[in-house]
Amino acid sequence: MKKIYGSSNRAAVLTFFFGLSLGGIAMTGNASLAWLFATAIIALALLRWRPPETLNVFANIFCFYLIGYLLFQLFTNQDFQKNPVAENTFAEYQSAESEFNDLNVQAAQDSKPSILHIVLDGYSGEHSLKENYHYDNSSFVRELENKGFVVLKNTHSPYNQTLPTLSAIFLGRYWDTDAHEFSGNNKTTRRRWGQLTTQGPLHSKLKDAGYSLLFTDSGYPYLKPASDAVFLKPKTGRDLINDFTYHYTLRTIVGPWLEKSLASDSISRHRDLLVNAFSHSQYRKAKKPFFLYQHVLSPHPPFIFDHEGNTTNQFSAFLTTGDGNHATGLIPEKIEQYKQGYINKLKVTNQLLLAQLEQLFQTPPEDLIIIIQGDHGGGAHLDQNSSENTCLTDRFSPFFAVYSTKASITQTFSNYKDRPYNIVNTYRIILGGIFDEYLTPLENRSWFIPWNNLSGIHPVNFTQDTHCEQ
Repeated sequence: MKKIYGSSNRAAVLTFFFGLSLGGIAMTGNASLAWLFATAIIALALLRWRPPETLNVFANIFCFYLIGYLLFQLFTNQDFQKNPVAENTFAEYQSAESEFNDLNVQAAQDSKPSILHIVLDGYSGEHSLKENYHYDNSSFVRELENKGFVVLKNTHSPYNQTLPTLSAIFLGRYWDTDAHEFSGNNKTTRRRWGQLTTQGPLHSKLKDAGYSLLFTDSGYPYLKPASDAVFLKPKTGRDLINDFTYHYTLRTIVGPWLEKSLASDSISRHRDLLVNAFSHSQYRKAKKPFFLYQHVLSPHPPFIFDHEGNTTNQFSAFLTTGDGNHATGLIPEKIEQYKQGYINKLKVTNQLLLAQLEQLFQTPPEDLIIIIQGDHGGGAHLDQNSSENTCLTDRFSPFFAVYSTKASITQTFSNYKDRPYNIVNTYRIILGGIFDEYLTPLENRSWFIPWNNLSGIHPVNFTQDTHCEQ
């Protein structure tokens, strides 16, 4: 730049403006900002203006500030942290208020069932799939029922988001909206929810009862297990890019040139996570009884499959983990694309899951409980910040099926075939059955939590649902 313009001052100032233009696109996705700064650059070039040295000094100082700010944003982002919560906070999570803390592990039978808990993120129930996605999932349901699963048809999530729902399941209680549990920083609250999902009172109680704890890698940075658990990560090559950098790199001016290669890496990375999660060999040699938490970002975005199950980048607008209006913008055309990508991924998920179960049931363990559930429904008709603009009966109607070799547990879940079931009660039933204690089921209740304002939580009214497929 100095050679072109004959002045280091002019070169510094022009580079400064060019950096601001790139930053403006990256921060807002608005290319018009680039034209604003490009106009200033062109004007400087044409006028042959020689900026004073003081402006050069200012530009350098400001650029150092921008570099520091960028690094701060990168290294405080969840995707850049191996474990977003420090080790010395684990005791807080394991002692969180929960009836599970009071269970007597000595009351369990000598032969305790292993637990395989499969969370299919964003998997809607059969009725919602038919009404809102025009997809008949009954053949998959029949396959599970033929294997001995109890599939519940009238299920509800306690919340519209993953982390509060899962942490409530593993605590066996709803979050107290009148207490401090929704106060403070949104990121801090989400970290707490994530840790309670993987290392809370339930996991502590299972360890006391002799369970070995295993976790698959979901690719979701909030769901990190404790250091003494077995973390089953896929054996893949070096990740060129993660979800955070993929999303923001494509919004810069260099995005069109990088999109194909970056999309290919993102698709490959997510496919490896998906296939690894459904690998039946992971827990065959695990010490029994085991607890395996298998969280799969499917059929939740990213959408990486075509209608034949081949990987594709045809859903380029849905190659990150953004869901609902974060991905669709509530634009009708994008909502239809979302549905297509969602159903394609759901079909592949069904196939992988059934293959996993086939392998498992070839030599079934003597005592086993399998939970297959969505944490919430799909996001085609979801506004992350407005319950009024959301199809509530889709978002709050997750898939749920359970298999158990313990007859009392099977019977308890079967009692919900003809009445509403809230998935917050899952481990109240299962742990009660394992440790021979009765935990009273909680009343069926649901709340909507705005993404940008967790403290804005409010109960939902399904009778006023108006944003579902007509």
